[in-house]
Amino acid sequence: MKNAKQDKARCVKIEAIREAAFIALGAEKPNTCPTCTRAKDSPFFRADERGNGIAGCVDAFHHDAILIGERARWYQREAAQEIRAANLKFLQAL
Repeated sequence: MKNAKQDKARCVKIEAIREAAFIALGAEKPNTCPTCTRAKDSPFFRADERGNGIAGCVDAFHHDAILIGERARWYQREAAQEIRAANLKFLQAL
C-alpha cells in the first residue's frame, strides 16, 4: 500500500479543486459523490459471495468517511490510490 498520508493530501487537493469550481460557477456543492452519487460515508460497494470486494467507488469524496473491513481495504488498495493520483493530475491540468 502506498503512503496513506500522501493519499489523504491528494484527496484534500481534489476536493479543494472541486470546491473552487463550484464557487466559480456560483453553484452549491452537492452532498453526494460525483462518481457514485452516494453519501460521503456510504460509497458504492459490491462484494462476491465470500465478502471480497469486486467493485466500488474510490473517489476522493469519500476520503474522510469511516470505512471498515473490506470496504476500507478496497478504498485504500494501491490501484485505488493510483486512480486518485491520475484524477488529481487530470484536474490540475484543466
